[in-house]
Amino acid sequence: MDFKWIPGQGINQDAIDRIQDHITRPVNVIDAFVFGEEDREQFQTLVNSELNRWNLGIADSFLSEVNAHRLHKYWHDWILYMLRAFVSTSPDGQHTVDLVNAFIHARQLFDPGLYIGFHNDLLQTRGMMLMAPQYWDGDDLSNEWWEFDCEMGRYDCEFYDLLHSQMFLVLSYIKESAIPGWVQSIAAIAGEQWQFEVNLWLSKLAKFHYYIHHPSEAKWPGWRPQSTPDRDKVAYYIEAAGLNWHPSSVGQDIPIDNIDDFIPMTNIETFMAEVKKYPSLELDYDWTG
Repeated sequence: MDFKWIPGQGINQDAIDRIQDHITRPVNVIDAFVFGEEDREQFQTLVNSELNRWNLGIADSFLSEVNAHRLHKYWHDWILYMLRAFVSTSPDGQHTVDLVNAFIHARQLFDPGLYIGFHNDLLQTRGMMLMAPQYWDGDDLSNEWWEFDCEMGRYDCEFYDLLHSQMFLVLSYIKESAIPGWVQSIAAIAGEQWQFEVNLWLSKLAKFHYYIHHPSEAKWPGWRPQSTPDRDKVAYYIEAAGLNWHPSSVGQDIPIDNIDDFIPMTNIETFMAEVKKYPSLELDYDWTG
């Protein structure tokens, strides 16, 4: 099925309906998770009550814990439950990025999908948040969401985390045959701010791809020595390429030899090959100049 990004065209209602029809409240108890004792009481709320705007803080805590721990089979049903609860919500809120992170972090738990077409429905909902109308002014990012980032020395936007997580989510779950149409839609968005951010991300993806094939050349950023993951883990190369986002620990438990459990390399390579067809997209973008 086709997958395209068009500014202002957000999540697909038919996909929302299918997700809500197929997903029910889990029957396994939350205590099965290997979390600290102090967290279990609040997580029990997820078992005893429906998620709503009054207990989003508990959902945030739960998803943060999921993304900070090793994969666990019990996560499958609860991550799906979070998807059902938040599938039609606004992109605003930390639970939005945390939920996307959970699907990236635990990708191997969702392959194959819950039902035929589930991966596409996931992309048509959580993979379309970046296109939500509030982020756009015509074919460019709305100035309302931009602020000066003193550390980076450039203008950056509030949804920087959302951009990174969305790109990884789509690359993780999209069918290879749908990648050309997706890339074409990315290139068709002519906004200056949009192209700046996308090309910056593409240059980092190219660096990540290079490091995967030349691991000895990857260098951990010197400003984060206290949090260096094992060099044989995917997270090391994500960080070395500057593809990290907050709050994200994706790939920290995925051995580099098993990278397809995290993101299919064939998808990355097909994506990069398609990008090269469009002059407006640059894999070697130099944003410092």
